Amino acid sequence: MIRRTLTTAMMALVAIIALYAQTANNDAASIKWALTSGTITEAPVFTPANASEFFEKVEITKDSGLKDPIAQTSTVDNITQTMFPVTTKTSSGSDANSVKFLITLKNGIAFTPTKVGFKAFRWKTDKGNFDASWLSDGTSKTLVSGEHPNRGAGSGAGTVSSYSYDLSGSAASEQQFGLSVSIYNFDVAADKGLSLGDVEIEGTLYGTVGQPLTYTLTVSVTPEGAGTVTTTPEASASGYTNGSL
Repeated sequence: MIRRTLTTAMMALVAIIALYAQTANNDAASIKWALTSGTITEAPVFTPANASEFFEKVEITKDSGLKDPIAQTSTVDNITQTMFPVTTKTSSGSDANSVKFLITLKNGIAFTPTKVGFKAFRWKTDKGNFDASWLSDGTSKTLVSGEHPNRGAGSGAGTVSSYSYDLSGSAASEQQFGLSVSIYNFDVAADKGLSLGDVEIEGTLYGTVGQPLTYTLTVSVTPEGAGTVTTTPEASASGYTNGSL
């Protein structure tokens, strides 16, 4: 009987620990791809390491307008990045010539972005541009258009071009979020294209895996005492479930 009681207590403790490990309360987290391998299968680094517990899937995808990537090392600052050649020369960006860095959240978790950044080069051409967009639950927000980074090698080669975008104030994602980079104005050649490296997404995580997301609603009357505020339905002890108002 004592052994059974201890076993039951240990199982309950393990369950509590597991639940706590999968709960986030606006905890800072980042996902970073170094992109030195010349592939889209490169695994990211999570900070903190246990942030990976809140993501269902983390992937890099490329659309049909891009060829298989290769690794390229710059001649000025000796930086290795993953370069994406195009299959067809186009004059504008689109989903068909985009590389995407996508993170799918586990049910019950929300991610609020604060910043996204990356580094880029052009290869073997004076031409070439990219557009960058922030993706969140099926929506897209343009970050920059027509950007023309430094060359990584050859005549006019320069240091790596760095890009950083403040996403403070953006809405939280509850399903999928990420970065899309659309590549265009490059000639079709195996050694010409846009390279990317040090792609990093930063933000905060909130919620408990497997449980409905809840939020606190704060209201006030101005000037004080000028009236009253009522809500229907009333909130539960943990707050309002998403979509209930």
